[in-house]
Amino acid sequence: MIGIGFGADASRLKVSLGEFGLFEHASVKEQDLLSKSQHTQQEKVNVTWLTECVQSLAWCLRLVELDPFQRCDDDLASHFPRPFSDPRGFISEATLRPIEEIYQQVDLHYRLHWAARNARLRGHRSIADEGLISERRKALDWVIGVEADWDEVPLDT
Repeated sequence: MIGIGFGADASRLKVSLGEFGLFEHASVKEQDLLSKSQHTQQEKVNVTWLTECVQSLAWCLRLVELDPFQRCDDDLASHFPRPFSDPRGFISEATLRPIEEIYQQVDLHYRLHWAARNARLRGHRSIADEGLISERRKALDWVIGVEADWDEVPLDT
């Protein structure tokens, strides 16, 4: 999905996901984006924000560290299979961090999200980037099952 934001051919991505049996696991909105031949600038911007979701997901899989005050790692993509390659080995070897650790990050990100939103609403500067925190929080909340539908993860504070 992130590739769409950087000009990747969505139809080629869709075919590749289909070959590996993954297209059906994409959300409804993701399937729609993958089925379009052209994307608006806003759609491209929206999918590039997914890098912050991926940083959280990679942390949950013990691949990277998670610093809520830093943008995603420059080498984040290097921790995953190359585009259009078979991801089955990666998927079968993936291990989740202990749920207690994940819950601690969920709690931290909820609190940081609240603080950032509260600061914005009061016209103050926040210690954390609200956009970064909300994307990270979306992924963490999805991992713990706040909402099964990726497109519907609530981000209220």
